[in-house]
Order: sequence, then C-alpha cells, then structure tokens
Amino acid sequence: MLIENGKNSSIDNKVIEASYCVTLIATIYNLKISYTAQIDKIEIKELFEAIINIFEKAIKEEYWEEWRKKYIRPVFENNDSAKEIMEIGFFCFDYIKKNNISIEDKIRQCLPEELMKLGRRLNEIQVFDCKFIETNTGDKKESKKRYLFLLEQYWQRYFQILALNGTALIYCIPNPLSRYITNLEYRMEKCVKEIGKKELADAYGELLKMDLMAAEDFTIIWECGGVETSAAFDKAIRKVFTSASIRKYKLTIEEELFLDSCDEAIRQESEKVKQTHQRANKLKVNKKESIGELENVHPKIIEKCKDLYKKDTYAEAVEKGFKVVRDRLRELTGYETGSEAFGKGKLHIKGASALNVDNDFNAAVKFLMMAIDGFRNEKAHTSDGKIDNPERAYHYLMMSSLAMFLLDNAEILS
Repeated sequence: MLIENGKNSSIDNKVIEASYCVTLIATIYNLKISYTAQIDKIEIKELFEAIINIFEKAIKEEYWEEWRKKYIRPVFENNDSAKEIMEIGFFCFDYIKKNNISIEDKIRQCLPEELMKLGRRLNEIQVFDCKFIETNTGDKKESKKRYLFLLEQYWQRYFQILALNGTALIYCIPNPLSRYITNLEYRMEKCVKEIGKKELADAYGELLKMDLMAAEDFTIIWECGGVETSAAFDKAIRKVFTSASIRKYKLTIEEELFLDSCDEAIRQESEKVKQTHQRANKLKVNKKESIGELENVHPKIIEKCKDLYKKDTYAEAVEKGFKVVRDRLRELTGYETGSEAFGKGKLHIKGASALNVDNDFNAAVKFLMMAIDGFRNEKAHTSDGKIDNPERAYHYLMMSSLAMFLLDNAEILS
C-alpha cells in the first residue's frame, strides 16, 4: 500500500518524519549505553517521550495500517519496543531509497519545528555532554594510546583558539568560544590524567595558568610567555608520541560531532578576527593617507608635515605641526607662546557665535594654543615623543590644524 502511494507528497513527508524520529530514538539509546554518567537522565527521558509522541502521530495513518496493528507505545527501558521502532525505521529508509526521495530537502521542508528543535537539543547534548565513551575496552595500554590520539586532536583545536585570542585586536568578555574552551580543557585534562606522564601533566598545568577565560586582554598573556608555554606543551605531547606507537583510532559519533562543531566555531571566529585585522589595516592606511586626502586639514600643516607622516616618522611630524602654529603666532604678534600672544601681543580671534560669548571663545582658543605649547615641551624632552602609531599622530596634527584655521581669523587689538 505504501509503495503504491509513493507519489503522494504527504506520504513522503510522514515517512521522512518517522525516519527522523527513529534516528533520534536510536541516538538516545546509544547515549544511555555509552554515556550514562555524563547525560542528564531526566532531560533525556523528556526528550525521548516528546520524540515518541511525534513518532506515534507520524505512523498512525491509513498507509501505516500493517504497523498500527502490532505497534505498542515504547517505554523507555523496553528493548522489545525499541526493536519494533528500528524495524519501522528500516522500512522507512527502504521506502526512501526505492522512491529516490531527497532527505535533506525534505527535512527542511516538511519536519515540524518542534521536532527540529528536539533534534538540535539532542545534537547539542552529543557535542558538549558526551565527552568520553564509558564502555571499557579491556586493554589499558591500548586505551592510553587512544587517549594520546584524542589529546592531539583536542590540542590542535585548543592551540588554534589560543592563537586566535592572542592575536585578536578586540578581546571579548565573555569569550565567544568559552563553551569550547571549557570543554576542550576538560577533555585534555582527562586525557593527560589517563596517559599518566608527569612531564606531560606538568606542561599542561603551566598551559592552564594562562587562563583563556580570564577577564583581561589575552594578547598580553600570549605575548608575555604564552607562545613559549604552548610550545612547551606541544613538545611534551610530541615526546610521548615518539615513544609510543600511535595509530589512527576510529572516533565515536559524539567525538566526531564535537570536533566538527569545534572546527566550524573556530573557522567562524577566525573569519571575524581576519575581518577585524582587515578593517584595522584599512583604517591604518586611511589614517596614513588622510592628511593628503582630507580637505579640512590646514594647507600649511599638509605642506610641512605630510612627507614626515608618510615616512612613518610620527614624532617629527607632530613636532613640526606644533612649530607651524608657533611660527604663525610669532608672525602675528611677535610672541611664540599662546599666553604671551593673547596677553602682550593682544591677539584676538574673530568667529565667536555671538558677542556675549566672544570672551569665552577667545579664552578657549588661548587655552588651545597653550595646550599645544605644553604638548610641544613634553614631546621635545623624549627621543620619539612616545608616538608610535599613525592614529595618535593624526590626532595631534588635527589639533595643530584646528589652531591654524582659528589663526586665519586673527586680528591684533589696538
């Protein structure tokens, strides 16, 4: 009956729905067997019951008559019911194969959001809660080798996160990869403990002292010994690897899911860091070119400071800008400092918004000139003026530019 109605899209949808339920149910049974101590049994049981409810509705249609007759609602611990569910699953998968149904497209189109939500939560449990399979292999030596194999897998991802945080221009709190960081640290600690090598354990202890989750800029930690600490731990792993014959072990579904999820999260974060660096580099280029490009920079500042700024001699460019202002004050009043120019030199700047604020306006201009005097004296007493980036230098030059524009409206009071 089912095959005869195969062209009916509603039937296809129900088959897909039942099939998806079966895969989730099978996943739950596997978690109960292999990760019983790591999962929340109450939540797992609730997920199971919710999935079973959807599964029951999906198969209770006319074209499922042969299954309805012998279908009994499964109980969580009932293996006979589990076997029957699997039989229905095999029937569904066989139907899908014979009718050439595109499962991926159908899942997106026909599965109810409630079921998709349950699937996502179950996947999340597999990724983050199922850290180590609890079934005993029996061979302790082989088990240690597998832990070493896993440690290398986890360390590769953890090192990428360390490097990302160590080179990021913006440090976020909480860390966007915090869930992966804590999970990787737990897994690595378990591996190190099971391997039982003191040198490896000591190196891992030093690694954890860097504290990726600390509420401070990790770039400082990374630059001040973080790279060396990471290299020491990597060396310790390589040393154990060399002394042991390590083969490539088959990963569990849960281990593969975690590593794949981790790789995707790192890829996304790497892209964000890359974009941040690109914006910063673009900003740096724009800042370096801004004096020659922006029309509102005073022409005299461009004339005297542009070449110095382009050559990355920022301290000299800033000092030259201050000298341009002092030269202009001397031309107007015979005095180089702001206090003397506005005092003895009787300098007055036109341009106040109203007559009643003219004194305030000129006082502000006077203090700007005096600030330039102060900055010039401070910068002149050091070899580089502590200016090593284009943005800070640009801001100082804009201060000089503003002063020059104001002095363009200067007059001497009689």
